[in-house]
Amino acid sequence: MKRRSSFQFKLYLILGATGIGSMLLVGGALLIHERLTFRQRVLDSLDALVAMISVTTRAALDFDDAATAQENLATLAEHRDLLSATLYSASGQPLASYLAPGQESPSPAAPNHEFTRFDRNGVAVHRTLRYNGRIIGHLLIESSFASQRAQFDRSLRILGALGVGALLVLLLWARFLQRMFSAPLVRLTEVADEVRGSKNFSLRAPITSRDEVGRLADSFNGLLADLAERDQQIALELTARRASEAALSESEERFRQLVENSNDLIVLTDSNGVILYASPNHTVITGRDPGDLVGGNVLDHIHPEDLRTITTNFERTAASFSYRARLKNGEWRWFETSGRSFTNKDGEARNVVISRDITKRVEAEKKQEALEFQLRHAQKMEAVGTLAGGIAHDFNNILTGIMGNIELARMDLPDVHPCIPALGDATKASQRARELVKQILAFSRQGEQIKSPTDLGPLVREAMRLLRSSLPTTIVIHTEIEDGCPPILCDATQIHQVLMNLGTNAAHAMRKRGINLRVGLKRVSLTPADLAAHRQLLPEHTVCLTVADEGTGMDQATMERIFEPFFTTKAAGEGTGLGLSMVHGIVQDHGGAIVIESRLGFGTTFKIYFPGAACAAVPESITTSRVAQGQGEIILLIDDDVLVANVAAKLLSRLGYVAETYVRPAEALQAMQRQPNRYSLVITDLTMPGMTGVELAREAIKVRANLPIIIATGYLRDDAPDEARQFGIRHFVRKPYDRDELGRVVRDAINRNKNLQQA
Repeated sequence: MKRRSSFQFKLYLILGATGIGSMLLVGGALLIHERLTFRQRVLDSLDALVAMISVTTRAALDFDDAATAQENLATLAEHRDLLSATLYSASGQPLASYLAPGQESPSPAAPNHEFTRFDRNGVAVHRTLRYNGRIIGHLLIESSFASQRAQFDRSLRILGALGVGALLVLLLWARFLQRMFSAPLVRLTEVADEVRGSKNFSLRAPITSRDEVGRLADSFNGLLADLAERDQQIALELTARRASEAALSESEERFRQLVENSNDLIVLTDSNGVILYASPNHTVITGRDPGDLVGGNVLDHIHPEDLRTITTNFERTAASFSYRARLKNGEWRWFETSGRSFTNKDGEARNVVISRDITKRVEAEKKQEALEFQLRHAQKMEAVGTLAGGIAHDFNNILTGIMGNIELARMDLPDVHPCIPALGDATKASQRARELVKQILAFSRQGEQIKSPTDLGPLVREAMRLLRSSLPTTIVIHTEIEDGCPPILCDATQIHQVLMNLGTNAAHAMRKRGINLRVGLKRVSLTPADLAAHRQLLPEHTVCLTVADEGTGMDQATMERIFEPFFTTKAAGEGTGLGLSMVHGIVQDHGGAIVIESRLGFGTTFKIYFPGAACAAVPESITTSRVAQGQGEIILLIDDDVLVANVAAKLLSRLGYVAETYVRPAEALQAMQRQPNRYSLVITDLTMPGMTGVELAREAIKVRANLPIIIATGYLRDDAPDEARQFGIRHFVRKPYDRDELGRVVRDAINRNKNLQQA
């Protein structure tokens, strides 16, 4: 077996197979050529014979000369392969014939068409003879293949002899080649086998000659060197590839963990929105199995109102937007989405969509918007309140001049004077104006308040009794006051005003519909949402005052502006627009909150929450005292308004005092410094240009420490009383001045100072 696999054997085999194959190929080609050309040669020979007979027998055929025709056919005897020949006239009648020895007579009838017929023994040919385009006769010839076969046999014998000779030459040549190449190739093979077995590419084949075999050995050695270098390079590439595969595997694992544990929903879709991949966390977040989502459309579970937003954004290459989607349990949730379009390696359009549940954030933003709205509303109310306080201050000065002069006029006239009724009406009008100023001050939170623990039950009943007389008889008041409500720390007069304003507004809303006005008072326990919206209230120690009507109700736009000053839905002349603004200011100043519930056509309900007081209610006590007259004491009076200063001076004069008036605080301070003991009392306005009343009082006390000082103002800032008391100021008087009140405050301040000096 080893012998057959040697190079020598293969060389013999190759050369022998090549020689035999070549001979077979050449012989086969010759045989095929002989086979293919055999019939054609026979036909060519017969066609030439037919042409010759046509020429020699043309005259005999034209004259139907049988004897001549027979003589002409007799010349065919020299053609050894010809078996028979029959000549027919143009009409198809036999005219002459030739028959080789040993052959049977041919058929006397002429064939009706030309043909060529081969069989294993010979060939038969029928031809029509023509001359100048006309038929002159017919010829039927039958011939054998004897001579052609003899020639073919001779060719085969020659070919066989040539093949044997060529084979001998090939064997001799193979022997020569074996001696020349076999030994070097065997040595080369041994080296190759050793390299293959040991994988040692440092081995080299010996080079014994510079011929082709030597160059082959040299090329083999070069190949071994290249393989050694390539083997080293492959080892390095394999190491790098393994590291790359490890990094890729780690990256894929990291990506898989990122997708599976992310709070974001990841979806891959085609250009039509059909889902190709859905991240596994859909099961936890949406309740839907990712496999069920694949094949569906990304818009299947989107809120109808958000479909246009999504379709519009999907037309963009990259987009970020929010939408609502329905979970499997039917709940609608808000999602924030960012998407990007790209083209994969196959050129197909794809969209990657990443969504995050932002429902809690949306709800928090809505709450934040509500709080911001409340803050803006509070800031607006505060700004308007500041403006209202300034207006009230100026209006108070005007009212002081009006009411003071009316009071002086009444004091100068007898009670039966015809002008007394007119002055009384003017006084009433001024008092209504003063009440309006109080409303403005309450709204601006700049009015001085006296708060004490008060039980709201009796206060509500009293307000309803007074309200009853001013309401139409068609309106029925229902009062529901719960027993055991805690008292609140309040100014009873202001709470009374709140009830009267709300009741009046309710009656106005029920002019065309509704008959029931319901007023309630009860202790309530607030929910966490209520406490978050109104942090000043207490969870379980809160009182709720409710005023509900069955009137026309309000829309949302009206409810948002209802507490704005001078905003009113009433016709001209029916209201000032300050009632609910005053209510809002009073409630805010008492640390309470107002909640409005209203629908057009269904009435309005005001719910006012007050924090309960920690101590019991103080019963009201009324004390009256007779105003004592002055004894000519000199009073230093400072007010930047000349009219107010003059009115106050006249009132003090009627009360038995001597008033020195100044409109500039600096001038008054200089007069005091010149004669510090001249004045028994100082009355100064609180708000003046250049120097406030508190600053003036501080400088006056430096001049004379025991000098009593009264602050006069139409309103007090929240910090003004405390700031004034730090300098020993204990007395305040309201503007517009009331004669009796002014007299009591002045007398009390002077007497208190005398008592302190005597002590």
